[in-house]
Amino acid sequence: MYYGNMLVESKSNLSEVFDSYFTSKTCSGSAAGGICEITFTAPSGYEFYSGNLDLEAAGDFGFGGTYTDTTSCNVGEIYERFNVTIEGKCYGTYSPGIDSCTLTHIDTWPKNISADIKGKTSFTLQAQVNSKVNADTAGCGFYYSFRANLSAEIRKQGYVDRIFEEAEEGRKHNAWMKTILIKPVKLGKWETFSAEHMLNNGKIAYEIYDSSNVLLVNCTATPVNCDLSSITSDSIYMKITLFASAPLQGPEVYKINITWNTSTPVVINSYNSSYNINPSTRIEIYDKLNNLVVTAYGNITTYLEIYENYTYKSFTPVSSGLEVRIYNLNITKQNLIIEEQVVESYSGYLPNNITKITPVYALNDSELVFEKAKLIIPKAGVNVQNVLHCIAWDFANANCSQWEFLDKNNLEGYGENETHIWFNVTDFEAYAGASSQPDLVARNIIF
Repeated sequence: MYYGNMLVESKSNLSEVFDSYFTSKTCSGSAAGGICEITFTAPSGYEFYSGNLDLEAAGDFGFGGTYTDTTSCNVGEIYERFNVTIEGKCYGTYSPGIDSCTLTHIDTWPKNISADIKGKTSFTLQAQVNSKVNADTAGCGFYYSFRANLSAEIRKQGYVDRIFEEAEEGRKHNAWMKTILIKPVKLGKWETFSAEHMLNNGKIAYEIYDSSNVLLVNCTATPVNCDLSSITSDSIYMKITLFASAPLQGPEVYKINITWNTSTPVVINSYNSSYNINPSTRIEIYDKLNNLVVTAYGNITTYLEIYENYTYKSFTPVSSGLEVRIYNLNITKQNLIIEEQVVESYSGYLPNNITKITPVYALNDSELVFEKAKLIIPKAGVNVQNVLHCIAWDFANANCSQWEFLDKNNLEGYGENETHIWFNVTDFEAYAGASSQPDLVARNIIF
């Protein structure tokens, strides 16, 4: 199988084929510990993935049980789950060594042994009981029969051009496989899934999950061009289940294809003081090589490459012109929205000692990642003594409810001429130049 964009950090046709595995094996143990071993081996080409083990035993447990045939020392076929007390001692274990405990844990079996067997092609358990206390009057010694029941999942991993699963004669075969985790280096939007297969009177289920194993999309009903655009997760994998309806005949999967787009839509709106789109504001976006990508007036919807850096410029013809340049604007979010506002004649709240301010530039940067922005603001007849920074801007009403004073001489890159001031910032919400009210000074007082 392969994935449409080879920027993905994965091998293009690696797959895992899963199957169920169940078997029951027995062994007999004698002597003081009653020890014997059972080995489980996965089918050729497979390895164990997960499983549960149940251990049972038959024999004289010293609490009323007896041998079925004391002449041949046959323990019979009456197996009990091996979580009973053996002569007041303990119980069996699938790991080497005798448990040095004195009490029975009734929830010992069955137990999940996935962590012990995952990735192994075979493993061996050692069944045992603790030493008997009472002498065996039948002369049979310490003789026990054990039965181990293994229910597991097995997997076959490798590079395959074609996945083919047949139903074994006499039983229904429900095989499943899953892709490795698909995590594109650049992901703007997931697009579609398609598969090439042959059902052969069977069925195939296609399901897409995120990295936390949450089902995102079920493509079973539409295995060709299944829409994945609703997925917001940055990584996914597909699980494919094959259902056979007859012996020696099963579905086949030849190829699957998952596609995505490396660019994402970006919406830019430039507003005036009435919170309407300002058709006079010119918007320009440049790529990292300083090539013009797009230009428009007032508002625009365009597609930009995810995780790439751009330079954003806007120019609004108020007074002698207000210009903004945002450097290394990185597109880190899908469906990004950029909102800015230029207020030519601000009439909202101002601190008491402020008499006049320049036009105001505001930007909603809550979802923006950028290096810095350069503001070039017209003085518009204001004797700029300070720079005001708004930290609570209301776009709908073009008003700031909380201003703070900035010493213009401490601003990075600050400069001015007869018509403009300019400086660099790394955060918003809004900025303007301001003229302060002079203090009352008494001179030449005559009595």
